[in-house]
This record gives sequence, C-alpha cells and structure tokens, in this order.
Amino acid sequence: MKAKLALLRNTNMVDFAMDIHKSLYEGSPVPPGMKERRAEVVGRLRQLQQDVDPIIKCLENPSVVRNFRQDKTFNMQASPDSRLCMYASATCFACAHFFRRSVLCVLLSFLLPILS
Repeated sequence: MKAKLALLRNTNMVDFAMDIHKSLYEGSPVPPGMKERRAEVVGRLRQLQQDVDPIIKCLENPSVVRNFRQDKTFNMQASPDSRLCMYASATCFACAHFFRRSVLCVLLSFLLPILS
C-alpha cells in the first residue's frame, strides 16, 4: 500500500491517494499537502473543462460531426499542449475517468490528425 501511495503522489488521482493514506494510517488526518494538491487538481480540471466545453458540446451534435467529415477542407489542428488534448489527458488518464476517455478518443479520432 505504501508503494501505491508513492506511485500516486505525482498523479492527479488525489482522491484515490487520500483513500489509501486513510487506510494505511487509520485515525491520522490526511496531510495538508494532499489537500492542497487536490484543490490544485480540481481547479485545473474545472478550468480545462470550461475551456473545452464549447468544443465538446459541438462534437456531441451528430449533424455537426457529419458536416465536419464531409468538409474535405476542414482540418482541426491540435498539438499535445492544446487545451483539448490537455483536458483529455488530465481527465482521462491522470484522474482515471475511463468512460470519458473513450468518448473523447472517439470524438477526437474523427477530427484530429495523428499527433506525432
């Protein structure tokens, strides 16, 4: 369990790390650093969510996606440091929201060129 906690220390899976800490050290409060890290992670995720929400809403509309697919001149450019990719990474991989990851991967696969 201590090894798990050490591995999770630098991820965004702060709630999971806090749960492990509580099970390891029953009765001991969660360290302030973990609480601060959680606030930082949640704040970052909320900001990224706000940044990409208009794109996600657009991509959830099947007719919009269909139009994008038919438009041969449309090419959505993105890089690993784009907000959409940062959101996908933060939400899906670092925080273990696997269902959201699958939805984002499908949506992104229709619109983004292969990132190298």
